[in-house]
Amino acid sequence: MGFMKTAFFSVPGWARGVSCAVLAVLSGLAAAQAPAWHGRPVALDEVIRQTLAKNPSIRLQERQVELARGVLQQSSGAFDPAVQLSANRKRDNQPLNEANRATYTATYGRLMGGAVSELQTDSRSAAISLDKTLRNGVILSTSVSSTRSEGSNNTFNRWEPQNLGLISFSLTIPLLRNTGLAAAVGERANQMEWEASQQDLRQVVAKNVLSAANAYWSFLAAGKNLAIAREGEASMQKLLEDTRKLIAADELPAAEVNLIQASLADRRSARLAAETGLLQARQTLGNLMGLAYSEIVELEAAGDFPPLPQDIPAQVSVSANVQEQVLVRRPDLMAARLRQEMTQALVDVARGNLRPQLNLTLGGGVAGISEGSATSNYYRALNENTTSPNASVALTYQWAFGNNAAEGALAQRAAAHEQAAINYNSLVRTVSLAVEATFAGLIRNAWQLKASTESVSIYRLSLENEKTKNRLGTSTILNVLNVNDSLRNARLAQVNNHLNYLTSLATLGYETGVLIGEAAGASTVDLARLLDMSWVAGAAR
Repeated sequence: MGFMKTAFFSVPGWARGVSCAVLAVLSGLAAAQAPAWHGRPVALDEVIRQTLAKNPSIRLQERQVELARGVLQQSSGAFDPAVQLSANRKRDNQPLNEANRATYTATYGRLMGGAVSELQTDSRSAAISLDKTLRNGVILSTSVSSTRSEGSNNTFNRWEPQNLGLISFSLTIPLLRNTGLAAAVGERANQMEWEASQQDLRQVVAKNVLSAANAYWSFLAAGKNLAIAREGEASMQKLLEDTRKLIAADELPAAEVNLIQASLADRRSARLAAETGLLQARQTLGNLMGLAYSEIVELEAAGDFPPLPQDIPAQVSVSANVQEQVLVRRPDLMAARLRQEMTQALVDVARGNLRPQLNLTLGGGVAGISEGSATSNYYRALNENTTSPNASVALTYQWAFGNNAAEGALAQRAAAHEQAAINYNSLVRTVSLAVEATFAGLIRNAWQLKASTESVSIYRLSLENEKTKNRLGTSTILNVLNVNDSLRNARLAQVNNHLNYLTSLATLGYETGVLIGEAAGASTVDLARLLDMSWVAGAAR
C-alpha cells in the first residue's frame, strides 16, 4: 500500500561510523547517574518536623501568643480582691498654756503626781480591709479595725484603756459611666486578642508548612534537573571524543566537530545553571528548616515525586459549600473576625464613657467597745457593748466639661473598628479568589503533568524508532540528535510540571485551611494532603 512505502538513502561510510558512535553514546549514557553526593538524605516528613521545631518565625509567633496571654492575665488583675493589713502606733503630746496648766494642775495634780504641763494621748490600732471590683462594675468593700486609746484623759477619768472595735462595709453601684464594666470588656477584648494570636500562630505554621513543602519539592526538582543536565553534558562529551577519533582516522571531516562543540557548550551552560539552581534550592530549604550552615550544606533530597492519580477532576470551579467552609476554617480569617468583634466591644465601652459619673454608695457597720489593757480586749471590742447598726447612703456625681478625653477615645476606637472591618472583608475576598484560582490551577497543572508524562513516553519511543531507522539507513544522525534533544526538553518539562502540580496541591491545602489541625495552636500536619489530590475531588462543582 502507498502509505507503507519506505525510502532508502545511500549513507556514506563516515556517516555510518558517526551513527554508530552516536547510538553507542546515547545507549550507554541514557541512564547515566549524576556524580555521587554523600550528603544527609532528608524526606518530606522530616522537613516538616524540623520546620515546626526550629523555624524562627514560628518561635517568634509562639512568643507573641505568650505575650498576649500575659496581657490578658494582667487585665484580669483589675478584679482580684485586694487585702490590706495595717498597724499603727501613735503618741501625741499637746502643750497647755499657763492658764490651763494652772487649772489642770489644781484639778488633777494629785492624780498626775505633780504639775500638769501637757496632755498625752497614746493610741494603737490594727485593721484589715478587703476590696473587690465585680465585672458588672459594682465595688464591694469591707473592713475590720480595733483601736486602743489611753493617756491623760484616761488618767483624769480613772478609765481603763479604751478599745474601740469597728466592722463596716460599703457597696458602690455605678449608675451611669461604669468603669468596672469597661475593665471587664477590656479583659474580654484581651481574651479575644489572645485567641486571635493563637489563630495567627496556626496561620504562621500553615505558611511555613506550605513554604517547607514547596521548598522540598523545588529541591527535589532541582536535583532531577541537574541529573538530566549532567546526563546531557556527559553524552555530548562522549560524542565529541568519539567524533575526534573518527576525524583522526580520516573517517569524518574536521568541520563536523564544530556543531558538536557548540552543543557541548550549551549542555555545559545548562548544567552550571542547574547546579546553581540546586544550591539555591538547598539553601532555601535549610533556612526554612532552621538548620545551621554546616547542616544545610549536607542536605540531600530523599525519595521521588509522588505519582499523579489516575482520576483527575474535569471541573475547575470550587463549590459554594467549600468556599463557605474555607471562610470558617482559615486561621487568618478567624483571627480577623475575632479582632473585628473585639474592636466593636471597645467602641461600645468608649461610647458608654461619654456619660458622666454617677455612683450610689451604700454603707453599714457596727461598733463595739471593750475596756482593759489585755491583748484580748482588742478582739472583744468587736463583739462587746456593740451599738445599733450604722447606715449611710451617698450619691457622687462627676462630669468633665468638654469631655475631650472620652470623645477622643471613642474616635480612636471607632477608627480601629472600621480598620478591622475593612481588613476582614478584604481578606474574605482575597481568600475566596485565591481558593478559586488555586483550585483551577491545580486541575490544569494535573492535566498538564499527565500530558507531559505522555509526551516523554512518546519521545522515548520515537527515539528508539529513530535509532532503528538510522541503523537501517532510513534516517540521519541529525534526526536522532534532534529527537534526543526533544526528549531531554520533554523530561525537563515533565519535572517542571510535576513541581507545579505538587506546589499547587500544597497551596490549595493552605488556601482552604486544611494543612494543619483545627485546634488553636495545633501543629499537626496531614501529609496525605501534600502527596495526593484525591481529597480535592469533593471540592469541584
